Amino acid sequence: MTDTASSAPGGLPYREQLEGHLQSLLGEALPEALERIDLAALNFLVSGMGLGRCILDIEQVSQDLAGLLPLTDPESVEDAIVVRESTVRAMEYIGQILALLRDWIRSPEMTPSHTNSIIRELFHGLNNIFVGINCYAELLLMELREGDSAYFELRTVLETGGEAARLVRDRATLQRLLNETEEATPSQRSQRERDVLAMLIDGLCANESDPLVGPRRYRQEELEVYAGKLPPVEARVLREAARRMAL
Repeated sequence: MTDTASSAPGGLPYREQLEGHLQSLLGEALPEALERIDLAALNFLVSGMGLGRCILDIEQVSQDLAGLLPLTDPESVEDAIVVRESTVRAMEYIGQILALLRDWIRSPEMTPSHTNSIIRELFHGLNNIFVGINCYAELLLMELREGDSAYFELRTVLETGGEAARLVRDRATLQRLLNETEEATPSQRSQRERDVLAMLIDGLCANESDPLVGPRRYRQEELEVYAGKLPPVEARVLREAARRMAL
């Protein structure tokens, strides 16, 4: 039976819709296409793809969470329902982001100027959703023992939700740098863009940027090692960011 609350307005379940967007971008976000889009779109793409995979993992667990919890407290059962409903809402938002990014990649010159603002608003909404998912999951976990059937599922929600929250924070940090780049003088803009690229590369390589030391320098063979550990789209973004850094 289809959970109608989990379905998009057209009737297609949000999970299937999101999986379709992820698969579509796998074919659309090719190296030559990434060369044509701006830094903001690259940043959105990394976050959107990562969040898409995170929320699909959480959704898989959250489907039967309320039934697995050995709870008699109605408020706790309600918390489990909130986790489920928030997960569905996150799938909807991420699906919208990925659909907008697909159109942006296909026709960067035809992308409406307000697309950037729409995507940023959706990411802001996602930040609030993931805060809620993580808080409610943590409250539920506190009531369980390690042997309880739902303990592992809730640990998965918390760990994956934590990774999703990190992706949202990283995107916001890069967005602030991009905002500063837009406001910079022409002579400053090039360096600001390189700072954004350096931070994007560090994030993809799972390294922390140190503002006191400056951007880390990677050898080409080292970047390829990191790229080999990433999903395909993120690996292409890493190579594109490195290409721009070398210009």
